[in-house]
Amino acid sequence: MPGIGREEGGGDESEKSVSREPDRRRFMRGTAVALALSGAGVSGSAAADEGDDGDDGGEEGWEVESIHDSEGVVSASHPIAAEVGAEVLESGGNAFDAAAAVQLALTVVDPYGSGIGGSGMLVGYAASEDRPVTLNCQARAPIDASPAMRYDDGNLKPPAQRYYGGISIGTPGTLRGLDVMLKRWGTRSLSDLATRPREIAAEGFELDERVASVLSAVVWRMNDAALDIWAPDGEALEAGDLVVQEDLAGTLSLIEEGGVDPFYRGEIGEAIVDLVQDAGGVMEMADLRAYRPTVDPPTRVTYDDPHPTIGNSVDVLSAPPPVEGGLVVPGMLKLIDGMELPADPMSATRYHRTWAARAAIEDPMITTTADPEFVDVPVRGILSDDLIASRRDLIDPDERNPGLLGAESDPWARQPGDPWTTDPPVDVSEANVPGEFEPPTTEDTTHFSVADGAGNVVSFTGTLSSGFGTGAVVPGYGFFLNNSIAQLGESGPDRLGPLRRYNTTAAPTLVLQDGEPLLTCGSPGGIVISQVVADVLVNVLEYGMGLEEAVAHPRMYVFTGEYEEAVPGATIDGLEAMGYSMADEPTGPLGDTQMVAVDRDGPLGVYDPRRGGGVAGAGGEDVGRGAPRRTSPAGARPGSARRTTIRAARRERTTTTPAVEATRRATAATTPVAARTDHDDPVRFQPSSAVTGVSRSPSVNPSGRPASRSTSRSRHVMSSSGRSPARLRVSRGSSARSKRSSSPVVGCQTYFASSLTRNWVPVSGS
Repeated sequence: MPGIGREEGGGDESEKSVSREPDRRRFMRGTAVALALSGAGVSGSAAADEGDDGDDGGEEGWEVESIHDSEGVVSASHPIAAEVGAEVLESGGNAFDAAAAVQLALTVVDPYGSGIGGSGMLVGYAASEDRPVTLNCQARAPIDASPAMRYDDGNLKPPAQRYYGGISIGTPGTLRGLDVMLKRWGTRSLSDLATRPREIAAEGFELDERVASVLSAVVWRMNDAALDIWAPDGEALEAGDLVVQEDLAGTLSLIEEGGVDPFYRGEIGEAIVDLVQDAGGVMEMADLRAYRPTVDPPTRVTYDDPHPTIGNSVDVLSAPPPVEGGLVVPGMLKLIDGMELPADPMSATRYHRTWAARAAIEDPMITTTADPEFVDVPVRGILSDDLIASRRDLIDPDERNPGLLGAESDPWARQPGDPWTTDPPVDVSEANVPGEFEPPTTEDTTHFSVADGAGNVVSFTGTLSSGFGTGAVVPGYGFFLNNSIAQLGESGPDRLGPLRRYNTTAAPTLVLQDGEPLLTCGSPGGIVISQVVADVLVNVLEYGMGLEEAVAHPRMYVFTGEYEEAVPGATIDGLEAMGYSMADEPTGPLGDTQMVAVDRDGPLGVYDPRRGGGVAGAGGEDVGRGAPRRTSPAGARPGSARRTTIRAARRERTTTTPAVEATRRATAATTPVAARTDHDDPVRFQPSSAVTGVSRSPSVNPSGRPASRSTSRSRHVMSSSGRSPARLRVSRGSSARSKRSSSPVVGCQTYFASSLTRNWVPVSGS
């Protein structure tokens, strides 16, 4: 079918189809992928920019930097965590070892987004097995959980109790997941990798602007153990304040000594249960002892017609249900692969059609997806050629279709079998559910990506669900607990029930070419995650952008009218003409993409500065938030820097710091109005037992690697709003190192098609 023209207006009005003209660019195949990923290949947006005579001025804004290191790279949402992971690579660990260290470090330096009291989702490539792998360690509902615990005498409990009280807490899975990950694919134990994060917790670090900006909004729901650390004397910490977490250091010391046993079978677990039960929850030690992650097949789609700089087709893989993003991103890309997109990646038509792909995949996903251990999810049907084609036919190429988001579908008609779910929970009949329960609408997460020189790749998203989870720190142990169970529904496929995992918008992603890793990425951002991840991947796969340019490219979420400052005014006007309601002013940064790629020169790491992340190489190069340059091992070559500037037309600048504005908006959206205003009702967790006499292990400084390594660094700048640097410092023994914080970031995530089979991970050796 002939494609639509590439002009901004959408071309021939008589053609009302988004379908791509077959074989339109096969003759251009063959350009080196390595050049494309590193930014030296053909750039669709750069080409469009050169001919742009509608430029309003644009200024340098997002400064996206990358590091090439033949021995490995880490791109993370916090530069301290990236550096910790790079040290593991430098000392001989693989990507899975580094990933465990990064997540433990994020528990220390970024508890707003994730931690050992929450959930994790991994998609990666294990060189030892020569195949892609996934691991799900999401929080599970306690064995005794049911909708009845949300009610008193038939009436829903107050919002603060449902969203942030003891009944909202799921059995934490992150730590057990890291343990299983290392046993399956790592080379080191969890005990070995807890040392550096423990040192940071004990010695302290300077709080960055992003986390500091949201503390005051959540102080009301923090318990005394949390206030002692994050709001001493009743005043929330500010950017630049030194954060020392002695209790958390003690917890990490227990992990150094005993692995996961103290958490799931010992004193840490007992303290968790005490806290949950004191706050009205139903968790028991049996829940912790029984917790198991799952190792599952990924979801997968093929992108048949990528940009010539990419070359042959690629496979896009993601996490299977209950990770919604693992269906949405692959589904979007399969829809987009059959579309004709305009040549200009900044055009209103591009943003309209990529959002339409997101809207078209919503109904097949949202009406069927749940925890596949309890509900059969029609993954094959959702990602089938027939269903994708039928959803593409619903898209108007030139106008917004308000009915597209809810347009009915029947994925079960596209695969064998019939729907099946386990019996609904007892205690509350669906007929008596009043339908008043609305879980928190956004998730605050962290994402990081790791690649090593041996071919291992990890894309890992962690979350506590809401920012700081419940707001409750386990007394005497220093870490926050999740509020994930608040995300489970009252009815439908994702209803609350024993051991169930909730549907999450996370989208850790891996792209393969010829069966080998090409790139991986992910992002936080709640409902915008899938759009951000898919758009970044479209920048690479469809427009041929290098990773830096793809990350720096302006983002939009037209469903809510949000857009970044670098979006041209003409694009906003074009979307409004198509029927979208756009914000009067830019709404701040969207997402926080942390990416790694593997090309002919080895791993390439790129970090997104929108939320202030960082990227570090095993050879000693660090960038992000003014991250320090670590001393390189003897013989390592200094990197060569490259800067590219793109100017984009934009509307009037906002005066708010993007990092602050983005996190404030996310926190406000996450916290229900009733919960934010009803301060006489919040559930305040009370301290229970404290841990005493915890031993501190001596510092461990990893040894350097041999000199046979090449490293290089490059930079890409995209027009956007100004930034307010925040100072960060990590103490390392007697030497303090300064880090400058840049603005926040979102991430790229992609999803794969998975089978319905779930394999329990053996518990032996745990």
